[in-house]
Amino acid sequence: MHLPDKIPAIPDNIHTTLIVHLCIVDVHATIMHLPDKIPVIICSFFTLDGNAEDKLFVINLFGMNSVPYVKRVAEAFQAQTRTHISELIGLYFSKNNKEALLALYECMIDRGSYYANALRHAMTKRDMDTILRIVATTCETDLGRIKNLYNQRYQKTLEEGIDKHASGTTKHILVAFCGNPRN
Repeated sequence: MHLPDKIPAIPDNIHTTLIVHLCIVDVHATIMHLPDKIPVIICSFFTLDGNAEDKLFVINLFGMNSVPYVKRVAEAFQAQTRTHISELIGLYFSKNNKEALLALYECMIDRGSYYANALRHAMTKRDMDTILRIVATTCETDLGRIKNLYNQRYQKTLEEGIDKHASGTTKHILVAFCGNPRN
């Protein structure tokens, strides 16, 4: 596949600055036409110094692209820089922005793992609204995967976690949603 003239070659130095940043608009315009080349090209725009353009790059990466695309960019970025995108988010963003972007990234990369962690976090805080929202709004297939990941990660079933952290009618509703109603 031939790259259009508007897209620069991948620079030798990943710390490239202004000239490469000026071309990002043209790259975003060609994403649909060059799906195999774009992740590597996009990674070349990141200067690894946490400037405003880098922050905008990360925000646009998550906000303007599909989940498979973000996964490919993350893989290409890690291969080129030996740095995980989540590490950069942790370094360059303040607390609220960092938490939001890390949650979004984790959910995009592995939705089941994200929800297993979110359930565990909600259970330790006894946040029944969040637990109910996740369990009640997740499709059966995804809930099965979440239950398996929860079991692997925390060495107990989701139902056991609910049993420990919930009570009364809420506990019975949550356990029923998980597919193991008890008498």
